[in-house]
Amino acid sequence: MPSPNLTTIPLEILVWIASYFNGRDLKAARLVCRQLDVSLFQKFAQKYFTKVRCTCTEYSLKALVDISESRLSPYLKHVVIEADLLHYEQINADWGYYGITAGSTEVQVSGNRFTQWTADQLSFLNTGLDQQYLTKAFRNLKLERVGLCDSDQISSSSVCNCASHKGISLGTSQVYTETDASPHLQQMEPTGMHRPQEAVRCVQSVLFALGESRSRPRRLDICLMYTLLPDQAFNVPNFAKDIILPMISGLETIDLHLGLYSSFPQLISPNNGVPVIIGTYYLRTFLSHATHLEALHFKAMDLEDLSDWLGAPISYNDYEGPPELKPPNTPALTKVHECEFKGCKLPLQSLLHITRKCSGLRKLTLTNIIFAEANDDMFCRLFMEILESSAHLESIHLYNIKYAHGAVTVYFGKRDYRSRLFFYQGLNVKAELEALGWWMERAEPYTDDEYGGLGSEEDEDLDSEED
Repeated sequence: MPSPNLTTIPLEILVWIASYFNGRDLKAARLVCRQLDVSLFQKFAQKYFTKVRCTCTEYSLKALVDISESRLSPYLKHVVIEADLLHYEQINADWGYYGITAGSTEVQVSGNRFTQWTADQLSFLNTGLDQQYLTKAFRNLKLERVGLCDSDQISSSSVCNCASHKGISLGTSQVYTETDASPHLQQMEPTGMHRPQEAVRCVQSVLFALGESRSRPRRLDICLMYTLLPDQAFNVPNFAKDIILPMISGLETIDLHLGLYSSFPQLISPNNGVPVIIGTYYLRTFLSHATHLEALHFKAMDLEDLSDWLGAPISYNDYEGPPELKPPNTPALTKVHECEFKGCKLPLQSLLHITRKCSGLRKLTLTNIIFAEANDDMFCRLFMEILESSAHLESIHLYNIKYAHGAVTVYFGKRDYRSRLFFYQGLNVKAELEALGWWMERAEPYTDDEYGGLGSEEDEDLDSEED
């Protein structure tokens, strides 16, 4: 009888022991022998390879392709692509942080290495190889979730807690190892704010790769905290509609956290015949094709115009004018059971129309919201109509709700340190709200910094639960 050792331990006990290992210990245990590798591989893959984050470099995307062709492929369900590119001023800012004398040999050598990395990345992107790599990887994987984000290392003062910004990108350490630079770039300016076309290119490359590979993720996240994204990023060109639109149609959850501006404003002629110019034409068109949408999340966005369109009745889509002036179809939203608005500004009237269209709405989240209503009476009436019209609500989360003109905050719950927070999950939300009661109080005039972000502990906890 063989002496007791790791290979003779019952599998469930071995896996339980391995659950206490860090990455280095788990790797070492798998290298002991083939039997331990086979026994611990599933635990290793589930812990470290259900989600992968990549940069737009050849090294990083090649690693993604390699993973998609390995035995790790069945475990990888969530891929995040980082939109930021390398730039020469990054290395200058980092050297200044560590006090390395400008002009020294060390600076010159590291600078050349970093400059070569940036040049290689631009060449890689200009040849379109990034899209080819993404298409190949997406074709091999059975993805459920795809995200795009900017760098979370730009600013230590405003770190996003979303799933896309968690983790280290594949290839990031390789850049800083070869260039002797540090990945801690907290003192840098957000470069993405000055280079929005980089984000446009990344978004469109990912959309095209998903369509070309026939990948059908259920969720799409776009979290660009430091980039004003041109509306053009959501354009689906005519030559790619046949491959991209089926992917959009299959999306069940869309999560957008970005600042949007118009790069190609479009003139439309709605039913009333008065031509108007809209700056969110391509985003509206994109959302109109998401016909199987079940959850819609908006964060830190000005939704005054977009929410009017989302809440418009289906009859709005009746149109008899020139096709070139036709407004994007407003989505039906009949399958949407979850709506989340965080750090947004929108008319309460529009939110009422949206909740009415979402006839099966079960979860409503409103945090750090500024409503564009004119007076107390209108605010109270519309808000109560929203609660009364949501017949299927099972979960509601309300936090820090204001309306702009009166600088008035709606408080929920008891007067304690969580006085502005109300969260309930159950089958009788209406009765709970009626028993709770709610009131309004005068507050100091709000500032954009105070109510525009998502920095509350309650929001972070909620995001962690969802992820």
